[in-house]
Order: sequence, then C-alpha cells, then structure tokens
Amino acid sequence: MSSPGNPFWFLPLFLVILTIFQLIPLSKSAADSNSIVYKGCAKQALSDPSGVYSQALSSLFGTLIAQSSKAKFFKTTTGSGQTTITGLFQCRGDLSNVDCYTCVSRLPILIDKLCGRPIAARMQLLGCYMLYEVAGFAQISGMEMLYKSCSGTNVGGLDLRRGEILLYLHLKMA
Repeated sequence: MSSPGNPFWFLPLFLVILTIFQLIPLSKSAADSNSIVYKGCAKQALSDPSGVYSQALSSLFGTLIAQSSKAKFFKTTTGSGQTTITGLFQCRGDLSNVDCYTCVSRLPILIDKLCGRPIAARMQLLGCYMLYEVAGFAQISGMEMLYKSCSGTNVGGLDLRRGEILLYLHLKMA
C-alpha cells in the first residue's frame, strides 16, 4: 500500500470495505426467506378418528414438498370424495429451486406447530406461500388476511417511508 502522503492511499482500503458491504445483503437474503409474514388457520379442527384425513394431508404435503425442488408454483389434490384435500405452494421468483424447496419444507412443520391440524390453513414466509383446504367446508375469501405476524426486528423507518410515498404522490398529482 502507498504512504499516507499519496492522495490515493485509501483507495484499496475503500474498495475492500465497499466489497464487504456489497456481499452482506446477499448472504442475508436466503435466511430472510424463512421469516413468517402471516398465517391463516381455520377455527374448525380436522376431526379424524380413523386417520384418513391425516394420511391424505401427509400425502399432500409430501407431494408439494417434492414438487418445490422442480417448480416455483404447484397445485394438487389428494384423496377422494369427502376426504379430498386441495393444496398449493408458490415461491418467490428470485429463489433458486434449492431455496424454494427449503422454504416449502418448513411450511408443514410451522402450520402444524402454529395452527394444529385445522380443516384449512395458509401460511406465508418471505420466500414462499402454502395453502391447503379440505373439500366441502365454507372458506374465508382468499383476499382477506386472517392473521398477521409482525417482526419486531425491522420496525424502523415507517415515518421515512410514509413521507417518501406521500411526497411521491404529491409530485405525481401536481
């Protein structure tokens, strides 16, 4: 490195620091895709004394997880008659197939842990979304948010963003 008398002595150090800051968000994005955005759990539990629904639900989850390593979206139905269960998943377009698979694989575990075994559930992580529903039960609109889980780790900046949006709208109207 050059001596401090040279006006460009800091350039190599600056480039190293800049490179480090460029890499930090990339290493964080894969982990962030597993944060819960919201969950929706039907109030009615899955009544399943014979285990038929549980078997169909396990089969559905297995199919969805397997397909998540090949596609960003998949919808399927399992079972028959009154034991029909429909489910789907969708991953963000920028996720790799491996990251999509990792994200979707977490959803059945989280749904079971946070919802139990309801007749219908949906959950969205930052990277993926899953929904399942037992046929024949009245559903709440897919456009209605049932429950929102907010993260306390990223709460700053609301006033700044709101101000930016209002300024943008004001300039567009002028």
